[in-house]
Amino acid sequence: MMSLLEEKGLWIQSRNNCGKKTSESTLDRNNYYRNYANIWKMLGWIEDRDMRECPPLTEEGKAVIEMFWPE
Repeated sequence: MMSLLEEKGLWIQSRNNCGKKTSESTLDRNNYYRNYANIWKMLGWIEDRDMRECPPLTEEGKAVIEMFWPE
């Protein structure tokens, strides 16, 4: 998901680890949940499931995608 967001120019990189020894992949994962997945869940665009898996879109989430990225 992160690579797709980056490809579309939508990835917000925040690798500020406050001086802690943290891997880049961990920072990216935390950034993804903080800036994307948790917000999408709060807005009701993805189902409230275990966030380690790729949660399915809700009907509202599908409508948002179709509105901004019609095919």
